[in-house]
Amino acid sequence: MTYPTIGPALTLDFANSKKLDNRIAFSRSSIGTYVDSSGLIKTAPVNVARFDHDSTGKPLGLLIEELRTNYIPNSTDFTGWSQVSGASIALSSAVTAPDGNTSSSLFTADDNTGYATVSYIIPGNTNAYLTLFVKAANESVFQLSSSRSTTMRGLFDMTTGLWSSTVGSADDYAAEAYPNGWWKLTVKGFIGGTSTIILYIAGPNITSAGTDAFYMWGAQVEHGSFPTSYIPTAGSTVSRSKDVAQITGTNFSSWYNQNE
Repeated sequence: MTYPTIGPALTLDFANSKKLDNRIAFSRSSIGTYVDSSGLIKTAPVNVARFDHDSTGKPLGLLIEELRTNYIPNSTDFTGWSQVSGASIALSSAVTAPDGNTSSSLFTADDNTGYATVSYIIPGNTNAYLTLFVKAANESVFQLSSSRSTTMRGLFDMTTGLWSSTVGSADDYAAEAYPNGWWKLTVKGFIGGTSTIILYIAGPNITSAGTDAFYMWGAQVEHGSFPTSYIPTAGSTVSRSKDVAQITGTNFSSWYNQNE
């Protein structure tokens, strides 16, 4: 049996090749993050394509995203957040963060009243996604919310990897295990007016002042109907430009056959 010796005029196998065909013109006027083959979050420079993976290192192919803004001005340093109640927030180098560095914040409850918060006020009146990376210290259950009464609110257990006491559809909550004991949590909801993002350990979980604690990293609030890749911030909101990948002119006509 014989096989044809002529290959395809264009092969776009981004997941396996992890490179662009030289006929593809790519641009993005800002940096962008992606997950590498080790499950760590890395940064691609301006105009460099991103080949994404899931948290286990499975290749997902070329990452193409629209313009998005992270409205949390301090995505890893929570000591700069606007409101802290019943808790202490400190920068920590004790654990490896999801980007492979030691850049997380440690949330420690100061009392045993069952309620402690760190919060930041963000613009609302639109669909939004809240994303946060968390890692247990000696407390594994906490509540992630946009306020105490709106649709973005749920308890997450880092031991079981399950949500509970959620408000809204179960489809509004997602959790993905990352290397080094981290969880990536995503919550969907509609933020009416100006809302407050509140991260807190709730109910009976706070039992020991100065002991119950967990690590936080990579907070993101973005407007839109689906979540996108992490946009790092350090003191101000940051926008990631859209990815543009296109084949035009003779690069297109060289392989495309209108008659066929």
